[in-house]
Amino acid sequence: MNSPEIISIKDQTLSAPKSLLSAKAKNNLLGLFWKLVSCFAFAGVNAVVRYLTGGAGALDRPLPSEVIVCFQNIFGFLILAPFMLKNGLGSFKTRWPFLHSLRIIIAVLGVISLYYAFAHMPMAQAVALQFTGPVFAVIGAKIFLKEKMGFYRILGITLGITGAFIISRPDRALFVADTNFSWLILVPLLSALSFAGVKILNRKLSLKGESAELLTAYLLFFMVPASALPALAQWVTPDLFSLKFLMLLGLLGSLAHYSMAKSLSLADVTFLTPFGFARIMFTAFLGYILYSELPTNTNLWIGFLIIMISTIFITLGERDMKNQLV
Repeated sequence: MNSPEIISIKDQTLSAPKSLLSAKAKNNLLGLFWKLVSCFAFAGVNAVVRYLTGGAGALDRPLPSEVIVCFQNIFGFLILAPFMLKNGLGSFKTRWPFLHSLRIIIAVLGVISLYYAFAHMPMAQAVALQFTGPVFAVIGAKIFLKEKMGFYRILGITLGITGAFIISRPDRALFVADTNFSWLILVPLLSALSFAGVKILNRKLSLKGESAELLTAYLLFFMVPASALPALAQWVTPDLFSLKFLMLLGLLGSLAHYSMAKSLSLADVTFLTPFGFARIMFTAFLGYILYSELPTNTNLWIGFLIIMISTIFITLGERDMKNQLV
């Protein structure tokens, strides 16, 4: 017969994995919540930009995408600066100023390209094409960081390129009689390529010992002057009405980035990645509610579904790489 002490020890041993599992499940649920908040905030950013650029056709005095990006960065900086600068300017010290500068310039190019796309095409279409970013990131990681590809990554790249082809149909440019094709469809791909470049530089700087806090602080602080230069070239002074929407844009952008960081602090990337595609659903919903934009193009949804599957495969490939390093 077991003694009470032995039974107590057994009970504690059996209950430990259960409590550990419930804690992980709780963190996953919280992470999912913040991930969905981030997706909705990003969709809100897309909707506001679509309005301010005149893409929805409701604004008498639309703003250039360069000006919108500049003001978004200014208001976003004002909101987040107190939190990012709490350790003083000494926390900005780095041995890699060139890589940081290159990363910031590419990030500004990516945002401007995306916002330019919102001025000329439905939001859901632009966002769907931007989801090819992980494909470009994996290819860039192979070229510049010498990372291994693996089966899942190769399959993900193949599917991602196929999905982007189905949505954009660049082959139509070969037929002069087909007037449905527009080279503007490639602008979101430029945005995706730019953000992939930012991700690769993030990895490179992380490998050199730069902290996540420093990487975030540099983007927050230096994207303001970096975005001001192209804004001055296309300057249009916002009126008071537009300024209110620009402030809302800064708030939504800050909420989106904070929620994203919060979700990643609670749950694994592999768990969260499939839910990231809620962003296009929220974007399509807001596009329909606010601007009566209902994406009925079958190619869009087929291509996006393939891109979604490709991103999941790429994420599985990254998980396998991490498991091999453990």
